[in-house]
Amino acid sequence: MYVRYEGLANLSQGFEGVGGTLYLMADHLRFEPHRINIQGQTEEIPLKDILEINKAESLGFIPNSFILKTHLRDYKFVVKKRNYWVDAIREALTSQQN
Repeated sequence: MYVRYEGLANLSQGFEGVGGTLYLMADHLRFEPHRINIQGQTEEIPLKDILEINKAESLGFIPNSFILKTHLRDYKFVVKKRNYWVDAIREALTSQQN
């Protein structure tokens, strides 16, 4: 499947930041954790399930994260190039609606 964008990311899971790779595909986001993590479950988030995407800060002031809201749960990702990720996901969401 075509990967629009990929990069290293941490997914907040309770008190643990699960390190891995985040992929933006044509119709979903996929997070694949590194093998060394305690919580090693791959996450698939269909774009159609995303209700909201908002920029966020780590430690209250580092502009390197975003939060995806779905009906089932919220996902907080810490990434490099946060603005690019948010813009790319919003563009993908718009493409899904058209």
